[in-house]
This record gives sequence, C-alpha cells and structure tokens, in this order.
Amino acid sequence: MLWGGRMTPEAEIAKGIEGMGYATCTPRLIRPSYYRVNDGAGTTIRVLFVANHVVPAPDSPDGFTISYSVHISAYVPKENRRPQDFKVGRQDNVASGTTDFDVDCEPLSEDFSVYDSSNGMVVSIKAVAGQINKTEFFTPDGEPAYAVDANPIMKVKRD
Repeated sequence: MLWGGRMTPEAEIAKGIEGMGYATCTPRLIRPSYYRVNDGAGTTIRVLFVANHVVPAPDSPDGFTISYSVHISAYVPKENRRPQDFKVGRQDNVASGTTDFDVDCEPLSEDFSVYDSSNGMVVSIKAVAGQINKTEFFTPDGEPAYAVDANPIMKVKRD
C-alpha cells in the first residue's frame, strides 16, 4: 500500500513485525457469534475471536500456531442497565463473583471470521460459547458482567 509514494504507516509497521518472524493477519470478513441469554434482562452476548498473527512452530503438527485474542461484550436493553451498581476496583476477578452458573442461552449466530495472513494462508476462526456465568458485577454503563467460556474453531488453508 502506498501513501504519498511510500508505504502507509500500517504497512511499515506490518513489515517490521513480519521481519520479526511473524505472519500478520488482516481481516477480510468479521462475524462475531451472538447469544441470547435467558437472564430475564434481555441480554445478548457477543463473542469474537480475533486472529492476531501466525507463528512458525516446528514442534506443532502443522508447523505453525495461531495467536488470537477474544473480545466479549454484553448488550442489555437500556431499561435494564444498572450503572448505579458499578463498583470501582471490585472486578479484578470476575469469575469469583459468579451469581448464576451456566445460564441458559440461545445461539443467534455462529459463523467464521476470515483473515488473510501475510504468508499466504487464510485463517477462519469462529467463537463457540460453552458456558456463560452471570456475575454480581456491572460495567460503568450498567451492563452486567458475564464470565464466558468460549472456544475457537479454526480452519487454515492456502489462498
């Protein structure tokens, strides 16, 4: 990518990261998984695994590993938000404040996000929630905090 006759700042950064031995991942299609939680508040949970990079791993059966991060959000109708229940400094271990274990939920959407890797691979990754636990904690905006046990389902192929 050119920017004023030279690489964009993002492309320069990516080249530097690739020079460290990583294959960078660029999103092609982002599709989070969504779950309707049966918590009486109308909560929808969004779970997204983001492919960060591919790392050579000679000891791995495939010769590489995929680094990823998980992003979890809860969406609650505004009439059910409780910002007054947010407590500063009390959320250091969300799982320890579990009030409802294994809350029933309905999958609304589970699909693959797709990333192009700089080494020519296409990485597809889907989030699948296994267990959702409601906690006593709330975000500053009043959304309840959930501890979500999710697993990535991955497919990798050459482009």
